[in-house]
Amino acid sequence: MKQIRIAVVGAGPAGCFVVTELLKHPSVSGIDVLDRRDQPHGLVRYGVAPDHAHTRRVSVLFDRALADDRVQFRGGIMVGVDRTVDELRRAYDAVVFCTGAEDPRRLDVPGGELPGVTPALYFSRWVNGDWTDAGAFPLHARSVAVIGNGNVALDAARLLVQPEAVLKDSDIHPAALARLAGSSVRDVYIIGRRGPAQSSFGEAELRQLGEIPGCRVHIDLHELDLSEADRQEIADRHDDNLQLVQDALHDLESRTWPDAERNIHLLFRRSPVAVTGEGRVEGLELCRNRLEGPAGAQRVVPTDEIRHLATEWVITAIGHRSMPIRGLPFDEESGSIPNLHGRVRGCERVYVSGWLRRGARGLIGHNRKDAMEVVRAVMEDVLSDV
Repeated sequence: MKQIRIAVVGAGPAGCFVVTELLKHPSVSGIDVLDRRDQPHGLVRYGVAPDHAHTRRVSVLFDRALADDRVQFRGGIMVGVDRTVDELRRAYDAVVFCTGAEDPRRLDVPGGELPGVTPALYFSRWVNGDWTDAGAFPLHARSVAVIGNGNVALDAARLLVQPEAVLKDSDIHPAALARLAGSSVRDVYIIGRRGPAQSSFGEAELRQLGEIPGCRVHIDLHELDLSEADRQEIADRHDDNLQLVQDALHDLESRTWPDAERNIHLLFRRSPVAVTGEGRVEGLELCRNRLEGPAGAQRVVPTDEIRHLATEWVITAIGHRSMPIRGLPFDEESGSIPNLHGRVRGCERVYVSGWLRRGARGLIGHNRKDAMEVVRAVMEDVLSDV
């Protein structure tokens, strides 16, 4: 039986799922896992909210795979800098790149570069102990705007208003806990450019907002109005979560709330057009949008209605991009490596999996399907020489 040695570049969810699949093949005699960090797990370790222990449970599966005798983890190595792609190709039968997406999309509006505009990815890394520049986070702010309509935005908002007693029971880093416990944040605005029918919230994450002690959720009933195209879009997508999200939003809007010291405000159909301030964030200009077009193809059309929101901190949860790797092709538009079924175009025995393969979308578990397909391609190619 041919003995195969494989390098997996990236020890986050995509890489660990690839390792798990490779270990199912007895012909794989050695797997070296290379990562620029000193510790594995990637997004599971530094990107998941520390009060979401259930999401982190997949790390048990990853640890089991990395502990296998055929696997060796090598941290502190950046491929393309410390080791070239060609060096890896010569040293292994196959190389699988799974480096994820760690380049946050920037807020491309005037003032978007002001101090006090923070990518949610950096905030998430900080609460998980993977970011030391706490001075980048203006926790003296009383009002915070979170740009984005997905679970990352909900996570940031929830952590900012969650009481210290609740955070103590989570996996939050002690330094972040101490800073958050003394923060001045009282109002958090979650801002989405589309409507509730196009949001990417999870129903469970949305309902968590209503369980935060001492916090009230504000939603204008008119914000939840759905057009005929919205309703058709929900029906056409056959996604039960979309309807559950609508139900959860209506439940939050209709609740009778006790007096609260902290507040979360959900704003839909608004886009930032400028961040204002002298030398730091002092406000945000929001444009009211309307949606035009048929279901599934509605486009955002800005109107002349502008609202000024006084805020000292803007957190952007508008997605990430993968970073190019020296020696590999890269599609700037999609933020991914051109490939066919995981095979990197123009690079024999080089493969790609996860967000680097398909762009930064999908949940952690979606990487398992990627891994299965890519490992199937690896084994077909490598064993074809036998």
